[in-house]
Amino acid sequence: MLTMTPVVAAPSHSLPFAWAKADPAHAWLALSGASEDADIALLVGILARGNDVPAGATLVEAIDLLGEAAPFTVDGGLIIRAGDFGVEPGCCGVLSDWRGWVDLAPGAPTPWMGHDPAPWVETAPEVALIHADGGTENDRPVDGEHIRVSYAEIAEALAAAVGDLEGFQARLEDWLARHAPQDRAFGPRFWDAFVRQPETACA
Repeated sequence: MLTMTPVVAAPSHSLPFAWAKADPAHAWLALSGASEDADIALLVGILARGNDVPAGATLVEAIDLLGEAAPFTVDGGLIIRAGDFGVEPGCCGVLSDWRGWVDLAPGAPTPWMGHDPAPWVETAPEVALIHADGGTENDRPVDGEHIRVSYAEIAEALAAAVGDLEGFQARLEDWLARHAPQDRAFGPRFWDAFVRQPETACA
């Protein structure tokens, strides 16, 4: 069974915000409707650090600043797994990269999944082969370990991943209502940047 899990890159050390607690034992923070309050605070802290919110900012200050920060991005993407083998995002992959998988079809260019390692997708006529590395090489290797999967399975797994993101958005909005009820910008901005379907996403 193919699974796609939306994740952001977790910090390997503590964040400069008292309200966001990092766990160096985990390289990725998965996002879903089951995310706990501490996970949401950590996600906000990761966004704050990556989008130039000053160290030591309070939670409310960080959320207010994130509502207008530019650019607004976060490292991550999809962890793709079939059985015991998984493909993780590479460097410079971002959470919104899931949109590159929408309507993936034979002959389509590979979705961007980062580099070093550089995962890539071989969009063959009958199946897709998801390779864990080699995507930045001129002559992409096709003999390494990979996931062989149908396009229908990709669409099904992606729909589940989008459901996870939508579930996380609902949790985020509930969390904001309790911890930052003044917010009118960060919640909608997170939705537009990382959750909204590509046909309605703002440029």
